[in-house]
Amino acid sequence: MKKLKLFLIVLFLIPILLQSQYNNEWIDFSKTYYKFQTEETGIHRLSYAALSGSGIGLQGSDFKLFYKGEQIPIYVSTNGSFGPGDYIEFYGQRNDGELDTKLFATPDKQLQDHTSLFSKGSTYFLVSDASGSHERFEDVANDISNAPPAEEYFMHESVLVTDNTFHFGEPYYVSGAFSYFSTFDEGEGYTSSVIRDLTDLPPVGSNGGFDQRIPTPHLYDSAPEEAHVLARVVGRNKSTGVIDDKHIEIQVDGTTFVDDFFSRFEVTNFEFDMPLSFI
Repeated sequence: MKKLKLFLIVLFLIPILLQSQYNNEWIDFSKTYYKFQTEETGIHRLSYAALSGSGIGLQGSDFKLFYKGEQIPIYVSTNGSFGPGDYIEFYGQRNDGELDTKLFATPDKQLQDHTSLFSKGSTYFLVSDASGSHERFEDVANDISNAPPAEEYFMHESVLVTDNTFHFGEPYYVSGAFSYFSTFDEGEGYTSSVIRDLTDLPPVGSNGGFDQRIPTPHLYDSAPEEAHVLARVVGRNKSTGVIDDKHIEIQVDGTTFVDDFFSRFEVTNFEFDMPLSFI
């Protein structure tokens, strides 16, 4: 009777396993893909010379380009057969931490998703496939007749990421030393150097905090708006048994906007609004 029960449990588990998603469903394994990487964000060009030895078909209308499992738009110099002088153009991006989010049991514990934990290079896959849809950039005439009045201003997000140091996340304490699980824990990722308290003696590194300058060019200071500021920080300790030991102040031009505490190895957001005159 016990053997029968065990058999039934395994039998019921099989369909569940077969329905698992691996995020590679976009791949047609009957096709050949040309794989390449970039560490730069901007307009990229694939020339005929680069593609001629790729092993894929060179019919312009058949090209598809995939990034992070999704087809992205491209511009092809011709829909016909590619020859010398023909090319593909697309907007490519340096790799970020978007896919790393899936490695964290609690996604909002990821420190930041602007920097990949593994590589600066984004991977792209080009394939020749006549079936289905083909995402394209199209030539459009630049007709600005009867344009609406110019807007006085628009809202823009400026981001400064300090990622010169790696933070290993929350450790556990055993045998007089910190150890780290193989899992991706709260606060694990790239961040700034340590911000230390002036009373932490002997002084090490840049004590007492440091200045950060976020680029905000072409400010329209007459806008009836305030700037919204978000600072994301993570704790780093010498002990695992402390509570509310982090005291943080955020000042702009000598005015304090944040004066607060947080605990241990937490990832914490501090948000505030400030007049545009402070920028």
